[in-house]
Amino acid sequence: MSMVLVGIDEAGYGPLLGPLCVAMTAFRVPDPEAPAEGADQAAHKTPNLWTLLNRGVCKTPGRSGATDSKGRIAIADSKVLKLANSVVSTHPLIHLERGVLTFLRHRAGAPCAPTTDLELFDALHEPTFDRVRQLTGAHAAYDGTPRPVPSCIPVDALGINANAIARALAGSGVEILDMACVMVFEPHFNRAVHTGLNKAEVSGQAVGALFRRAISRFAGLGKIGIVCDRQGGRMEYGTWLERQLPGAKVEIAGEDETRSRYTLHRDDLGPQKRAGVAFVVEAERHHLPVALASMTAKYCRELAMARFNAHWASVATAQGLELKPTAGYSTDARRWLRDAERLLSAQDRDALIRVL
Repeated sequence: MSMVLVGIDEAGYGPLLGPLCVAMTAFRVPDPEAPAEGADQAAHKTPNLWTLLNRGVCKTPGRSGATDSKGRIAIADSKVLKLANSVVSTHPLIHLERGVLTFLRHRAGAPCAPTTDLELFDALHEPTFDRVRQLTGAHAAYDGTPRPVPSCIPVDALGINANAIARALAGSGVEILDMACVMVFEPHFNRAVHTGLNKAEVSGQAVGALFRRAISRFAGLGKIGIVCDRQGGRMEYGTWLERQLPGAKVEIAGEDETRSRYTLHRDDLGPQKRAGVAFVVEAERHHLPVALASMTAKYCRELAMARFNAHWASVATAQGLELKPTAGYSTDARRWLRDAERLLSAQDRDALIRVL
């Protein structure tokens, strides 16, 4: 029997500016008895996708933005792979872009080779990016003409990278079933907080939507295992799971400082009528689907912030000013808000600054 492995992670949980992005990836693995993803996982027989896809992926990239010495693509925590913006010889997003776009080309049923950021957003999000902006009241800073992707890697070089992933998938019998990203823009985020939710609960709403997506799409394909990076430091998720998945009975398998595990029981969860769920500290270090989700969320957020910065740089230039870009995190976001003070109306500030 095959097994579906789902990973979920976020980017932009704490910034003052920019969207919160929560992403999911899903893989179908033919052999659930494959090597475990670490000694602590051995009893649960969770297949190790870094091992199964070893011909095409690795955890540590080569130097200067390259693949490793074997031509393999790095899949790891986005915080490790995203280079510092101060690096001048290599684009900071090169490793994220390579990993996200090569796997997206092989997504089962809906392969995608986007040529612009809008095509990428639309491939990962339902409804379309423009529709999400309209529905949530996102600022016009995220509007504008499509921006080319890939932006760091020549298209022909990315094709070579994609071929390496294709060989690894074919040789292991693994399928990449899905990649998705929910983008929570600032007005949506703030409205949720004003209703009484905290940041973890706002993020949890997006995580819940991806849980439901995974279960609705993959329940009949085999055993389902969902791993999510731990949300806001909390340890107990049983009640949350029951709210997000109505009708499910949640059985607690264990809750401790590093991992919270559950079994979901519901009639629509395939022949076995159950699925496994784990919330794990630093899950992206131990589970490739979570690592790729981390990369996808971060890549989408960075592309959104590129739109943000391009918009405001244009506004500043039109007024004879220079405005340095920001990644949106607290200290630098406050610097940016001081620098942009003359450019921002009260309405702009309401639509751009997240409630802490």
